[in-house]
Amino acid sequence: MKHHATRVCRCLTCGQQAATFGSLTEADYYFSVLLPRKKAGQISHIRVHPEWTVAGVRIIADFSYREPYGLDGYRTVVIDVKGVSAPLTAAYKRNEKMLASIGVEVWVVRWSVKTRKGK
Repeated sequence: MKHHATRVCRCLTCGQQAATFGSLTEADYYFSVLLPRKKAGQISHIRVHPEWTVAGVRIIADFSYREPYGLDGYRTVVIDVKGVSAPLTAAYKRNEKMLASIGVEVWVVRWSVKTRKGK
């Protein structure tokens, strides 16, 4: 959940800034998976870099969104995109446990920009 680089993506039609991503992997996942799912009506309320503060520690994930869940409900899904071979650091595991303590489950998505495959 730490960002080493910044990628700014712009709308191809008007040139306005659409979002800022922490990596090319995040941007590719957003445009390849999340945006098409939103356009298809499968998910809503996409947030890029949602934040929580737990026990005085600021935690930032890559994405969150809402999706239908159960018969009449919705749930919030929190995604952290990692490269296929990126390790889960001790800081990441600590943050994941802290979010779990307040009822936020983080899904790790392994993503390769070259092959556009998630695991």
